[in-house]
Amino acid sequence: MSGQVKRVGLIGGTSWESTLEYYRLINQRSGAALGGDRTAEILLWSLDFGAVLQLKARGDFAALAVVFRSAARGLVALGADLLVICSNTGQLRAPDIEAAVAVPLVHIVDAVGVAIRRQGLGKMALLGTLETMRSTFYRDRLREAWNVETVVPEPRIQARVHEIAILEVARGRRSNASRAELIQIIGELCPSAAGGVILGCTELPLLVSNEDVEVPLFDSLSLHVDAIVERALG
Repeated sequence: MSGQVKRVGLIGGTSWESTLEYYRLINQRSGAALGGDRTAEILLWSLDFGAVLQLKARGDFAALAVVFRSAARGLVALGADLLVICSNTGQLRAPDIEAAVAVPLVHIVDAVGVAIRRQGLGKMALLGTLETMRSTFYRDRLREAWNVETVVPEPRIQARVHEIAILEVARGRRSNASRAELIQIIGELCPSAAGGVILGCTELPLLVSNEDVEVPLFDSLSLHVDAIVERALG
């Protein structure tokens, strides 16, 4: 394959652990498609994760919108042709970004929705941060755009999944005990509640993968990367 590759602007750092995986996979898959020594053109705007969490804790979502809009505008000014939020929960800021810049945003929920519909599934369990599981933005977009219904675990399990993702994996911890616990949670959610499980937090695929479970698992990070590379090379 030859031709002009679109420059990808990543809004990352939430967390930097999963942002590293975005950088690796986008380059790996772009290189495989383009051949030779070619790789992706990537711009990275890495946010201060702690500062983002503090704004959320204070409920200062206006300031949070400013942070994401500034990142988007900065990447566009540097020449980004596509924008990406390297986070599921971060898609809450997608409308702010889309209102601020004309450059298209590759939305992670759409990438997940495409993959689910391709497999002919209509009901999924959703695991992610508390914001992702308790808010409706993720579930509404899957239902309205892709005709996919979602269920979430009980509050106690939600809290534990959030803790594993944000207090462990996002801080660089990979606990075998937490991995086993997450595998057990996934097994209990399917097939009684849904036909598969969405790993709707980009930290969760760093701990568990399809090889670990016997149910359909939708890795939002990997699916997002597929969509990004397709758009960048398209």
